[in-house]
Amino acid sequence: MVWKALVAAICIAGLGAIPAAVAAEDEGLEAAIEELFLAELAFLQDAGEFQVSGRIGRQSSGEGSFDTASLALEYGINDWFQIGLEGPYERYDADDMESAQRGFGKLELGFSARLHHSEGFIISAGLEAELPTQDEDLGENEFEWGPQVNAAWNGMGRQFYVGLNYETSADESAFGYSAAVALATGPIVPILEWTGTSDEEGGHYLTPGLVAELADDVEGSLGVTVGLDENAADWGLMLTLTREF
Repeated sequence: MVWKALVAAICIAGLGAIPAAVAAEDEGLEAAIEELFLAELAFLQDAGEFQVSGRIGRQSSGEGSFDTASLALEYGINDWFQIGLEGPYERYDADDMESAQRGFGKLELGFSARLHHSEGFIISAGLEAELPTQDEDLGENEFEWGPQVNAAWNGMGRQFYVGLNYETSADESAFGYSAAVALATGPIVPILEWTGTSDEEGGHYLTPGLVAELADDVEGSLGVTVGLDENAADWGLMLTLTREF
C-alpha cells in the first residue's frame, strides 16, 4: 500500500536524522555492519578473508508460517572480487495443510566485484544464481539467476545503503530493491531496512533491528520484519551470527 511505503520512507529518513559517527579508513569506506537482514551489502571480503554467517528466521501471517535456517560462506579472492555460497533449510506450515512441508531450499552461488571504493562511497556489482534442489513441494525446482548492484556511503554522520537486483527464470522475472540506514553509535548499532520486489507474489517489508559486536570478528543481529502490503507476511523475526576469519 502507498501509505505504508510512505511510512517506511519517513522512518528511514527519521533514523538518518539522529546524530551519530561512522568511521572511515583512509584507504576506503569502512562497513558499520557486516550483514543486512533481507538485502545485500556493497562491501566485500578482503583478499584471503573468510566469513561464515548463520541465520534463523520465521515469517508468519494469517495463512501460516515459514521457517528458515541457513548457512552462508563468503571468501575474498582478492581485494576487489569475492565468491559466496548459501544453503537454506526451509519449513512451511499452512493452516489448510495436514502436515508441514520441509526440505532444502535453493543453493545460492554468487560472485561480486568492487567497482569503486573511496573514503566516503563504495559500489559493487555481482551475479547470483539459485540452483534448484528438486524439492517440488517447496517450489524449489526451478533455476533462477540475475545481476545486482549495491552501494553504500557516509552522510551526515550515518551510513546509508541501497541495492537493486534483477532475477529471472524460465517462467517469470522481477526486480528487487532495498534501502537502509545504520547508526554506529557504539557497540550496538541500530539499523532500519526497507525491501521490496516487483513480483506480484512478493511483498514489501520494513525491518528495524540491532547489530552488536559480540567479540573480536564476531557480530550478532536481531531484526523484526513488518509486512507493508497484502503480498507480504504480517511479521517476522530474524537472528544472525557472523564470524570472520
